[in-house]
Amino acid sequence: MGHQKTKFTFPAKARENLLIEFIDEAEERSQDEDLGAFDAVAYLCMDLFGLGHEDGASRSDGKGDRGIDWYRVSKSSATIYQFKGPQDFSRSSFDRPVTPSDLSDLRRILDYLETISQKKNVQNRRVRKFQNSVNLRLNAVAESEDEAFFFTVNYFISKGKMSDQAAEELREIEEVARGITEIGPVLVEVNVHVKLIDDILEERWKQQNQQWKTLAGDNEEWITLQADNRGGIDDGVCNIVFCRGIDLIRAYEDFGHRLFAPNVRCYLQDTPVNSRIKEAVKTAKGISNFRYMNNGVTIIGEAIEKKQNPKLRIRKPGVVNGLQTIRALSQAYVELDESMKGHFEQNLYLLVRIFAGKKHSFSTDDLVVATNNQNKMEARNLRSNTGTQKHIEQQFAKLGWFYERKEKAWEAFSESAGSWDTLKGMKAVNFGGNAKANRRNVDNEVVAAAWLAFSGYSDIARNEKNKLFSDDKRYERIFELIPAKHGYDYDYKRDGPTDDPDSQSSIPPASNMLLATLVYTSAKYCASSAAETKRRFILKHELSDLGTDEQNARLAQIPEYLAELMMVSSPFLFTELFGYLFFQVPVESRDRAAQKILSKTDLRLVFEGKNYIDLKGHLWNAPEKSDFFRACYQMWAAVLAEFSESEAFRTDLLNASSRPSFVHNGPTRRKLIGRLREYDLSIERRGALDKEWSEPFDTAASVSRALSHFCSVA
Repeated sequence: MGHQKTKFTFPAKARENLLIEFIDEAEERSQDEDLGAFDAVAYLCMDLFGLGHEDGASRSDGKGDRGIDWYRVSKSSATIYQFKGPQDFSRSSFDRPVTPSDLSDLRRILDYLETISQKKNVQNRRVRKFQNSVNLRLNAVAESEDEAFFFTVNYFISKGKMSDQAAEELREIEEVARGITEIGPVLVEVNVHVKLIDDILEERWKQQNQQWKTLAGDNEEWITLQADNRGGIDDGVCNIVFCRGIDLIRAYEDFGHRLFAPNVRCYLQDTPVNSRIKEAVKTAKGISNFRYMNNGVTIIGEAIEKKQNPKLRIRKPGVVNGLQTIRALSQAYVELDESMKGHFEQNLYLLVRIFAGKKHSFSTDDLVVATNNQNKMEARNLRSNTGTQKHIEQQFAKLGWFYERKEKAWEAFSESAGSWDTLKGMKAVNFGGNAKANRRNVDNEVVAAAWLAFSGYSDIARNEKNKLFSDDKRYERIFELIPAKHGYDYDYKRDGPTDDPDSQSSIPPASNMLLATLVYTSAKYCASSAAETKRRFILKHELSDLGTDEQNARLAQIPEYLAELMMVSSPFLFTELFGYLFFQVPVESRDRAAQKILSKTDLRLVFEGKNYIDLKGHLWNAPEKSDFFRACYQMWAAVLAEFSESEAFRTDLLNASSRPSFVHNGPTRRKLIGRLREYDLSIERRGALDKEWSEPFDTAASVSRALSHFCSVA
């Protein structure tokens, strides 16, 4: 309980560098997200410790917060976070000594917890929600066989060492915490953990370390694990033993994330599985039974040595499965009192599979896929460390965009860019910074679906999104093949691109995939919602006084309304249309062409500054020669409205069991591309279309070949 000195001491120079980097990143985040120094530092701390201020913990900071800034409540525990951040980013703010006044909120929190079951008027709405959640859990514990309810208070102070007076104050506060043993009929335990700036820097070091060096700066390549005295299994390929959990925790303290370098998953924040791990080891029974209740850890290494007692030494270990378990155990161990820590060290074992120094018939990637199943492992994460995904990430970065090849990749990169092997020398600022509105990041699941639609298969992109990474054939089609033609030219046959000898077995250019993605996201952003569209047309056509049924009947006869409804539900269809124009560019010129379209058309607003607002604001203005997104979007609206003027089309659309599916079916898509080809014939025979949206096409004397013409002369 309380603040304990770090096991290892930072080399002075390393601490200095870490502190400078931390202050710089906090200041940069403050500027990017318009935050004060307090919030910027608090958010960095929450991200560092996997607390998830955006999607996990609930914020209660404010008037009447009882000393609680954030909180999280689970089945048998509640965790409270309090931050004492700096008022500015001066170096001196982080080196000041901790005074007793810095601990005042800690006393407030304990005073509040002692009376939490008593019904009081709590003004702060979020604290009231916390209180209700805790009391609900306390009642459940009282009615169950659970042994106790646990409170953990994580108290962050971004200052240097404790003053003597503060240390004495903390000891008194710890006594108060130990004295809170019951709330009503429920046994409770309150643990207080104070983290100072060196603790924060230590966690930052752990996440950044990519060398075989310990926290103390010593060169080291080996870890030592002690197995239980019953021995294990060695079949010549794998050693399977029960090892002490404390040894893995100490290895994590020594090496940080260097221990996890081969793993495929950024640290997931407090998922239900991770929370259950922490809760399980709060009791003696849970500690003793842990070996039977956990899937264990899988480690690869360059060599293994078996010592006496029995001990195992592993050279250059890499945890391919078990990051979640080790980090959750590490966090849980710190929160135990001294007697329970002793029980933990002697009795917590977990299953460890070790592949080190021996030949085997499978790859590390195969091992990763087979063993990552305790926390749900998405298919995209299982492929995230392949050469293909790393290559795409690097090529996107050259275009100024961060390609998220795994779950929570942006959060992990922005927290510790220095440890991101594939993007050496790059930081969040290279991609627009941390502010959500500015950062240029794209999820590879979105990229996969957009690129598939762009190349002519919007139906598969829409209907089979969950298979794009899990199905080998689909994955290879998206990420490891450059289609020679658009899906329309294959009559939308699924195997058209793969069966075409002119298609290339290679990773598509990042510029092509990024163009597809930004066309899709722009179309999605620019479309109004169905409800907003309906309200607008009701006002425009003065239908407000009619009943709902009559309104719907009238609206169903307005082609422009039906067109906009189709546009709302089919950004993939627009992406396919735009892709058809792009695929008229010769395959060998598409990389250069995509870069021109991104940088020299109206899409540059999104490409350079992620400025969807201005793109949408000018969407219905008459397009200039280079405004291809605007021209295509207006043409798309005009063609869909034209289709809706047909009673037969209108009837089929309105009677379809799923209107989005109807819009994405083969006949509708053929009809759409067919209309573009009719425009080509019209231009060829009669000259310019002279429509409000046709300037870029009239300039090129073609609709289908307009992008190809633009790229050849731009």
